[in-house]
Amino acid sequence: SAEVCVGAKWTDLDPAAIESFRKTWIEKHMQNEGNRGLHLNEFAQVLPSFSDRKIQRLLNALANKGQAKVIGKTKGAKWYLADSK
Repeated sequence: SAEVCVGAKWTDLDPAAIESFRKTWIEKHMQNEGNRGLHLNEFAQVLPSFSDRKIQRLLNALANKGQAKVIGKTKGAKWYLADSK
């Protein structure tokens, strides 16, 4: 995992570190919500500066690593941590 210095500006960070931080943020949100699963729009509520496309890309990256899974399709789809449900 990337180490982030307190007081660092986003522009000072390595793009890989930023991406890692964003994925960690999404994982933490999923953990906090437990096993209920989250719709894409629920991520958008806690990450308002992220576009739906960006959130979807981050979720897909987590799924490709086996860290998240989606159940369902389209707007009814719910995202879970891979070790839940």
